[in-house]
Amino acid sequence: MVSTAATPQAERVSFRRLWWAGPLGGLAAVVVNLALYFIAAPLGFIPQTVLVQPANQPVTFVPVIAATLMPTIVATLLFALLVRFTRRPVTIFRIIAAVVLVLSFAQPFVMLPDAPLAMAITLNLMHVVAAAGITWGLTVLAREQ
Repeated sequence: MVSTAATPQAERVSFRRLWWAGPLGGLAAVVVNLALYFIAAPLGFIPQTVLVQPANQPVTFVPVIAATLMPTIVATLLFALLVRFTRRPVTIFRIIAAVVLVLSFAQPFVMLPDAPLAMAITLNLMHVVAAAGITWGLTVLAREQ
């Protein structure tokens, strides 16, 4: 009897593409997060009276950019390693990205214990945007056609 179960095939990712696809996804996330920031800040969702430790500075657009670009770099390097050493880099990366995203939801509550709930929710929405943009860039744009 012949088995009809399909064996999982390697997910094909262009190593060349991932070096621009990851940053492009991160850049898209930066643009959306800046739009969120410039909408939320004037509405009082990101008050300048809440200071981020240890810098003792309010959340401005500069940390929003940095907090979106830093994970882009780490994610691109991680994805490159997964592409190089695994047969299922897209699946594995998406699982890791989902776990990291869920864990990141605690960050506003830990780093900014005095922050209003609206601020924590807005910052967590920015985490979702960053995760979505980076994951899209790496797992969709970097795939071989």
